[in-house]
Amino acid sequence: MQCHGPDDPSVDELNSHLAGLLPAHARIADFRRVDALPLTPSGKLDRRAATTVQGRELATVTAWRDVSALEGRLYGEFLAATGKPLRPDQKFFDAGATSLDLMRFQQRCSTELGLPFTVADLFEFLSIRELSRHLETSQASAAPAPGPRPAAREYRDGPVAEAIAIVGMAVRAPGAPDLASFWRLVETGGSGVEHFEAADGLVGARSQLDGMLAFDPDRFGISHRHARLMDPQQRHLLMSCTAALAHAGIAEPGTARVGLVATGGYDTYYEAMMREADPADLPSGLSMEILHEKNFLAAKAAYYLQLTGPVFTAQAACASSLVAVHLAAGLLREDDADVMLVAGVNVDTALTDGYRHRPHYFLAPDGVCRPFSDDAEGTLGASGVAVVVLKRLSQAERDGDTIHAVITGSAINNDGSRKHSFMAPSVAGQRTVIAQALRRSGRSATEIGYVEAHGTATRLGDPVEVNALQQGYGLTEPASCGLSSLKSQVGHLGWPPA
Repeated sequence: MQCHGPDDPSVDELNSHLAGLLPAHARIADFRRVDALPLTPSGKLDRRAATTVQGRELATVTAWRDVSALEGRLYGEFLAATGKPLRPDQKFFDAGATSLDLMRFQQRCSTELGLPFTVADLFEFLSIRELSRHLETSQASAAPAPGPRPAAREYRDGPVAEAIAIVGMAVRAPGAPDLASFWRLVETGGSGVEHFEAADGLVGARSQLDGMLAFDPDRFGISHRHARLMDPQQRHLLMSCTAALAHAGIAEPGTARVGLVATGGYDTYYEAMMREADPADLPSGLSMEILHEKNFLAAKAAYYLQLTGPVFTAQAACASSLVAVHLAAGLLREDDADVMLVAGVNVDTALTDGYRHRPHYFLAPDGVCRPFSDDAEGTLGASGVAVVVLKRLSQAERDGDTIHAVITGSAINNDGSRKHSFMAPSVAGQRTVIAQALRRSGRSATEIGYVEAHGTATRLGDPVEVNALQQGYGLTEPASCGLSSLKSQVGHLGWPPA
């Protein structure tokens, strides 16, 4: 980097400049100023010689002028906990801090300064300055809360949404090959995770489907060669959509406006096939794309099931399945369809042999997922598929359908940059969307008796989620609500599951 002017920029200033140019995980710890870079005889940078240039170290601490006493004390504890200097308004992660650093910082502030904030608050108040203002405001009001209540600007009031009925379902999960066995697994607190002796330092745990590659192509008029080449996620989507339609009592989906919003996981089967198959046995590139590319996931199922309503694939990482439900409900309310199927499928063929644990990663070291537990250490990957069949509640009642559940409200949003990094959780983003969904439902938070949470069993993700729920519901009086996550029984089903 070429710098102009007689004065050296500080490390903080350089990092701030580079923040928008480097990947989110990249942090440069050592900057040195040199008078000239070594060049080769041809005038190019001599990369080998550049590694030995000494240069002059730059200042690492910016001046902390015009700061409050509390900001100064917070900075002292942050530096003691992490060894990383930062500016008052600099995000903790931008200064090079990690989640573990923030846990140490919060612990020191609690024990040394007696300050009443949580680790989750550090994902709401992202810098020393923001945290200081929050603490000063809380102390002045004598009401230290985990975070601010949702402000009116965070969402718009709107009409209560038209209710949507769930009239059919299908599930295939580890340890539960059908809907009935899945309910038994939930009711009994069983587990679909299998533990075994693993080789090569892997964690001996897998949450995999029985008959992962099983499929009856003749039922759908598909050739056996075509079926062998198909992404197993396409196969399971077809089978489970068929089961869900049967559960809903829809025998001829082609005679009504039935649509499908589907979401799928990473296609590990394709990778394995490309490694192991003879290229001469594989079809052309376009044919392989149709068999494996997620863009065709929903459309392929619609073709074989004769669906004529809105059909598309929706991908939103771990929120995909719930985003798909929200989109499908909207299509029903707009009268674009009479029935909508929503499906999430993840078939990960790489899970069979276990997985490698890495410190500070979201995968558990022992293959056990413990959401909201004091000893939570992460989750594990899993395969599975689930489908729901949706109708407008008024239509389902007229048709005499069995109504298994009712969706009274939903909402979607995005965190934007109001968080430490791209992969970090955001209290503000979660709080806002929870409050908006509650308002759209026309219900009171006191009516909520159970929350099925994302619950990845990480020491920071879980507290952030709980804080967001508390604030999004905006309860001012003590209340109780059941809180759990199916990940404790079947693991994390890749991208589709939320």
